[in-house]
Amino acid sequence: MIKIGRQTFYDWEKNDSDFVVKFENVKEGIIDRVEEVLVRIGCGYPVPGATEKGNVVALIAFLNARAKHRGYGSFGGRNDSKEKTPKEIAEKINEIRKNMNATITVPSEMQQGGQSDSNTND
Repeated sequence: MIKIGRQTFYDWEKNDSDFVVKFENVKEGIIDRVEEVLVRIGCGYPVPGATEKGNVVALIAFLNARAKHRGYGSFGGRNDSKEKTPKEIAEKINEIRKNMNATITVPSEMQQGGQSDSNTND
């Protein structure tokens, strides 16, 4: 860790493009390492200090906060745009359900009573 003042950091960030590139590389390297640790844990390989559930949750929280540009987000899935409100999520789910009902045809042998009608499943 480098002990510098916050203002010094901001000055370097503002005035030194080489510093910005190197700093971004360090941040990306940390994200790479966190992903690697989670994969190793998920595959059952020992990772000293990172096998407790709390540590795994902390790693996931880190990715959700610091790696959104890689698709992480608070819902645990890919976050391709801004975070959605619960209302927006409910609307999207309803839209998907509506589209599924409009496009899925139930085969006659699966319809109740063995009817041969090919109506959609509403």
